[in-house]
Amino acid sequence: MRAGPQDLPTSRTLLIYTVASYFVASFFLAIFLLPLGEAIFAAVVDATILVLFSYVLLWVKLMLQRWYQTLTAMAGAGLIIAVLALPMYVARYMFGPESALAIILSFLILGLLVWSLAIFAHILRHTLDVPFIIAIFISGLYTYVTMRIIDILFFTAEIGAVSPT
Repeated sequence: MRAGPQDLPTSRTLLIYTVASYFVASFFLAIFLLPLGEAIFAAVVDATILVLFSYVLLWVKLMLQRWYQTLTAMAGAGLIIAVLALPMYVARYMFGPESALAIILSFLILGLLVWSLAIFAHILRHTLDVPFIIAIFISGLYTYVTMRIIDILFFTAEIGAVSPT
């Protein structure tokens, strides 16, 4: 949390590699919850939301010149969080959702989520030149919207289904 997104180079190549790596990490997390095709689509949706969110946010603030650095920082931070979460997802998958270890791992994953909110808020604070509390709100909004979209697309489809009997 010492450096801001302004410390990154404005590089299209770095941006593409970082977003692509974020997509791959997102896919590996999704594969533990979804079938292969849906996991790929979930990773596409996740990466697309990140790209669009950062672009629209900076467009609204008339700061599009900061987009490469902001998106690179957000995707890089998301990648690091995903890499840290991956072993926990693997262990939780191996031990089953009802084991005592799975409960502990779920709390650790929740801790990573809170940490990612703080990191995204730090990035947004520097990018948008806003107070940290506003950046936390925007970070929370991004996280909530992303989780809701993923939840609606992949985990609540059966709710509206009518039983044939």
